[in-house]
Amino acid sequence: MLLCPTTATVATEEPEAPDRMTAEDKFWRIYWGEVVMVEDEDVAKAVDASSNVLYDQPKNGVGLLNASMNIACACRESLGETWKVQQRPLPAVSKTRSRKVPPK
Repeated sequence: MLLCPTTATVATEEPEAPDRMTAEDKFWRIYWGEVVMVEDEDVAKAVDASSNVLYDQPKNGVGLLNASMNIACACRESLGETWKVQQRPLPAVSKTRSRKVPPK
């Protein structure tokens, strides 16, 4: 699925960057299409929260970064449960990153 790399691109590119605009379009296609086939409740909540930040605060870089990380964490947990894979707990910092991306 392209959800995680798409949200990461939205979160890490400048709002007017061509890659960001392409990723935003892709996010909305995923949001209104294929994600509902595979999401569980936690993934759905993370995706909805991300859509709210993107729609209401498209220049909120930290909010978009955290939303992207929350989607990745929710997808990780969902895949582990679906595949019955015991996963190591994520370090606390992985769940609460709110740092800015270094300049390119």
